[in-house]
Formats: sequence, C-alpha cells, structure tokens
Amino acid sequence: MQCIRCYREIPDKSLYCNFCGKRQTSAPAPSRKHSRRPNGSGSVYKLPGSRRRPWAAVRDGVYIGYYPTKCEALTALERLSGRELRDSYNYTVEQVHACWRAEHFPTLTAKGQEMYRTAWRRVQTLKDRKMREIRTADYQRIINDTEDAGLSLSSANKVKQLASQLSKWPMREDIITTNYAQFVRLYGDAPEERESFTDEEIAALEAHAEIEAVKLILILIYTGLRIGELFKLPRDAVDLEQGYLIGGSKTKAGKERTVPILTPARPHIQYFYDRGHPGERLVAGYTGNRTAENFRGRDYVRTLEELGIRPLTPHSTRHTFASLAVRAKIQPEILRRVIGHANYSTTVEIYAHSNPEELVAEMEKLTNYLQVKKGSSE
Repeated sequence: MQCIRCYREIPDKSLYCNFCGKRQTSAPAPSRKHSRRPNGSGSVYKLPGSRRRPWAAVRDGVYIGYYPTKCEALTALERLSGRELRDSYNYTVEQVHACWRAEHFPTLTAKGQEMYRTAWRRVQTLKDRKMREIRTADYQRIINDTEDAGLSLSSANKVKQLASQLSKWPMREDIITTNYAQFVRLYGDAPEERESFTDEEIAALEAHAEIEAVKLILILIYTGLRIGELFKLPRDAVDLEQGYLIGGSKTKAGKERTVPILTPARPHIQYFYDRGHPGERLVAGYTGNRTAENFRGRDYVRTLEELGIRPLTPHSTRHTFASLAVRAKIQPEILRRVIGHANYSTTVEIYAHSNPEELVAEMEKLTNYLQVKKGSSE
C-alpha cells in the first residue's frame, strides 16, 4: 500500500507511515484511558484559561482547593480520604469566629466577652484567610506585633486563648486536624535572646539623625522605652529642664515610671517637643506614621533597609539600651527601675522609692560611657 501523504510504499494494513509518520486512516486516534476514581472519592478537572493554579479538586460538592498540577490536586483529595466534608471546610477565620462566638459568648460574663472582643481586633487581620490554611507562624506574628505595640502580657495571653478557641471549633467540625495556636510562645513565657544594635549600627543611625524616623529609633535606643510607650507618650510628661520623662505601660512596674533623658537622646526628644503643643502626644509633630504598628511596619523597616542596617525588631532597641547600661556598669536595681521590669527583688522594691534626681544621676554613667566610646572610635 502507499502512504496517503508521501505516497511511498509501506507494508499493508500499516496504521502509520514508517517514513513520514502520517496516520493511514481517518478514524480518530485511540484515547488514553484514565483510571476512574471510586465513587465518593472526589474529582479533579482543569479550569479554562491561563491560570497559576488551574487544577481544581472537588469532593461532595465542596471545593478542596486549586493547584498548579493535577498530581497535587489528586494528592489533596487523598489526604481527605475517609473524612466527611461540608461547606464549612472552606470557612474563613471570620466565619469560624462567628460560629464560635454564637456558641461560646452566652457562657461568658460581660467582662469576659469584652476581653475576647479586644483580642479579636488583633486576630481579625486573618479574617479573610481560610481557617484550614492558618499556621502557628500566623498566630505568632500577631503575638509579636502585640508585644511591639507595648500591650500587656495578659493582652497577649488573651489573644493566644482566642486563637486556641478558634482552632478547637473547626477541629470538632473536621475542618482542621491540629490546634496550631498551642505552639505559640508568649514573650513572657521564656524570653528568647534578642539581638541588639551594634556600635557601628548606632553610629550609622547617628550619621543620619536628620531623618525623623531615625530620631525616633535613637530615642528608643537611648531611653529603653517600648515602641508603644513612645508613641503614647504625652508631650506634657516630658520635663527637659529636669532631665526626665514620666511614661511607661504594660506592667505595674512599668507604668508611670521615671525615665532619665540622656544627653544623646535630648536633641531628638527636643525636636519633637518643639514641634508639638500642650495636650498632644510627643510624636504629634512627626510627619510619618504616628501609630506604633504603622511606624513599625512601614517607616521603621524601610529606614533600616535604606541605611543598610539589619532588620532588627523595634524591641531590639530596648535590648540595646539595657546592654549599653550593663556595659556602663549601671546599678542593676536602677536599670530595672528605669526600664520597668516586673521581677523586682527586695532590694529593687526599696529602690522603688528612689527620687528622679537619683535616677538621673545614676543613668548619667551611660552618657559618660557613650561619650568615651565615641571619642575612642574617632
């Protein structure tokens, strides 16, 4: 027989030409057979158009998700083998919160309900995410932001409690299998070692002190204030003439404490003090983001990046202050009093009655240390 394309002689009854490869019949080519999935095990199909994740996995009328490859979609179905699925499988965090709240709130006191409402204001940053996609890192990020905002340990603990409650409800409903909130660490549980700014990094900040965001970072380093404490600090709480300010939050030991204004911090505090008015916050004259969270996520991070400084957290400024004070041989009980730590010993409780003049005089050791260090590096 002859090939219908190239007309060369080929063996009789050939399906394809062994010269040009042309199929020798008009009948459709045999289709590849795919093994049929068992009934009730779900199905996978490809969506039309150009998509990053074109393969959809569906079971019992519930969309499991969308995946880059067919293999990944099939794997997702296999993971759910034997589990009952309902529409709640795709619930968002906000939907889970609504269901949990309808069940749980009637059992709480008015105070308990208000505490959970406050915690939800922080957790609701995840509200549009699917509950089954939330992991420990998502909750931990909220806890870390709570710390950097200067909120109390009890506030962070309530956020963790809410996250745990929001995980238990979908576990009962077979939406998730693990309570990832249980692995969250509170900053008061077992404080991890925090890095501090190096002398070179502090020098780099000082070299660009004309930048307002840098001024705020240096104030944090030279006062030991938490970022939330600085952004809430009233201008009227600053006494430049006497050389100290009254501020602080979070714990009983940290509230309304006396914080000496060291010489290196004075020009930066003076800058914002002069730009403000009585009754305002000290940072009212700042032209950037005036809330701790916005400053942390935008100006602070961007400023360090532009100056080529490691992306340390705002709380590292507080650790830097403490490290510098230790190197300057500040009395431990005075240092704890200034930074507002709650783990007072009997000696520190006695120092709780120290007057501002004693605190300022002792902390001037740090000013002298910084001046000597700066002179030796020049």
